[in-house]
Amino acid sequence: MGALRLEAPARYAGGAKLGVRAWLSEVSRWMRLMDYPQAKWIDIVATRMEGAASSWLSHEQIAIERGMRAP
Repeated sequence: MGALRLEAPARYAGGAKLGVRAWLSEVSRWMRLMDYPQAKWIDIVATRMEGAASSWLSHEQIAIERGMRAP
């Protein structure tokens, strides 16, 4: 049986296009089906974000690394 190949979900930039919860649910399902290890999920999600959403995630990751925010 061959490896499962699914098209990646659309990128998320924020705004009213698709609610973030619905988008995260779609990305989570995709990562589970692709059998990605959970330890890499944040980095994978980061590759699917752009614009303001990507900036927000980068800011949050830096705050966590500096101990200014709980993971």
